[in-house]
Amino acid sequence: MALTIALVAAFTGRAALADAPQTINHQGVVKVDGVPFDGAGQFKFAVVDAAGVNLWTNDNSNLVLNGVPNAHEDVTVNAGVYSVLLGGTGPAYTMTALAPSVFNAGDTKLRIWFNDGVNGFQQLTPDHALAASPYSHQAAFQPPIGSIIAWHKNLPGVPALPDGWIECTNPSGTATINASGSPLNGQLIPPLNDTPPVGYTGGGRFLRGGMGSGNLQDATFVYDGNSGAGQQYRTSHANNWAFEHDGIRTFDVNQNNGSPACWCANTPVESAIFAYVRPTNMSVVWIMRVK
Repeated sequence: MALTIALVAAFTGRAALADAPQTINHQGVVKVDGVPFDGAGQFKFAVVDAAGVNLWTNDNSNLVLNGVPNAHEDVTVNAGVYSVLLGGTGPAYTMTALAPSVFNAGDTKLRIWFNDGVNGFQQLTPDHALAASPYSHQAAFQPPIGSIIAWHKNLPGVPALPDGWIECTNPSGTATINASGSPLNGQLIPPLNDTPPVGYTGGGRFLRGGMGSGNLQDATFVYDGNSGAGQQYRTSHANNWAFEHDGIRTFDVNQNNGSPACWCANTPVESAIFAYVRPTNMSVVWIMRVK
């Protein structure tokens, strides 16, 4: 009996945010004695390195040179064409998940054994080069280490953070990244989720663009500079103080600064407390990739 693979059409990685197990879509054509096989076929799969050592097998057995997996996968073949999700963990599959580290060897190939139910398992030749394509698909969807993104942590059904990601929460200001193997290990965690602007509670920080990164700013109150008498400003209900401008232009303490608006006059006072105004928003948890 001669078994050949006539076509291997597609290898496509399914990506995740971190080093989670992966799957690869594999499709091919199998012929028995030159005739496209049709029916229930049995397949065994392995990813091998340049020396032929198994880096992964469908059942995680015989991870050695030229080892044949013990278990097989039942796959339906139609007119010679079959399709399978390598690393699929079911319910349709019983395979061992594929990890991105399988492809670290670089020169990886897919090795296949096939049984038509009559002639027993035989290795299909040649092995089919995977190169770096499955891993590159996975890597293309990963933001670089140090990336900070928004995470809807409290949305029902959201899973826990995958390995390699941390929340940007540092209430003490001294907490450090604890991620073995990370180039950021031991560095301070950015205090983005729990550090409000000075003088306010329940805050958190917005992110902004800049030529550099990591520079924190507290809330800044902006006014139009027209601080002469007759100008209206909104102030806090905390007290009747107002802000000082050039040492002389301040809110008139007789105009009840605790009301929504007051009038500017030349009555120096010590300081001001303005309402902290922000646009309509939804809170998220900032997370950072560390490895």
